[in-house]
Amino acid sequence: MRGSIFVSRLLSDAQRADAAYDQDAGTTAASLLAQAYQVAASALRKLGEHQLGWLAADRAIRAVERTGDLCWHGVATFRVGNALLAMGRADAALRVQLGAVNRLSPDTSADDTEARMSVYGIVVLQAAMAAARNNGTYLQTRYKRLAARRGPMRALVATEHAMIISIWHMLTTGETYNDLGSDFYNRNNPTQARRRAIAQLQHLGYDVTLTHAT
Repeated sequence: MRGSIFVSRLLSDAQRADAAYDQDAGTTAASLLAQAYQVAASALRKLGEHQLGWLAADRAIRAVERTGDLCWHGVATFRVGNALLAMGRADAALRVQLGAVNRLSPDTSADDTEARMSVYGIVVLQAAMAAARNNGTYLQTRYKRLAARRGPMRALVATEHAMIISIWHMLTTGETYNDLGSDFYNRNNPTQARRRAIAQLQHLGYDVTLTHAT
């Protein structure tokens, strides 16, 4: 309760300070307001107030858009993704993160700054986390298959790598993302899928005899 009151006061003070400035000083005030919203979003998530955390993170994005700072925009989007994942909305979190990834993707070598690439990395990583929780998708199926053999952390990094490749392909070709589907591996290699299913049943103690469906 005390934490919520503190966050409320923090945001009220930041909003009043932001309203007192304009022009050049207004950009700085907007940046500070965005940071205050992000602190609030993080605190509210830890307090279990996920809906309020999402609202604070969303307000941070609105504030940071006034500054034109892509790095801060990416960090604010990261906070939104955190809140959405905490609320169990993996699909929405993935869409938000992919939007930020597209904005942060460097157009030229001059855009390849350390700060921008750092933010780009955490946003892509969170997008991979959202994809791993997004039911009925190719990326979730891929993550689960890899996690069973290599462990969750390696599977997450592999999923992130696959997403970066897909994003690069879309940026260079102009194509839109087309999910391969959760049954991609079964469709791509039905013989292996059949062998795996038989092995699982045999491991459970069943004798398996297959006949073609009529």
